[in-house]
Amino acid sequence: MLNAQRERAHKENPAWFDDRPGTPKPCLSSRTITDFADVTFDAPLDAAVFNREK
Repeated sequence: MLNAQRERAHKENPAWFDDRPGTPKPCLSSRTITDFADVTFDAPLDAAVFNREK
């Protein structure tokens, strides 16, 4: 999405960018890490177990 917005802004005003040909475009990535505690198998789960912490 960042690259799409950057390309649109570049079309609107090329003076904002001094990218020479061959300059790599910025790239963002994200990762989600989930920690599990008190893992139990073959037991019914309550709905409260699925509440996420932020």
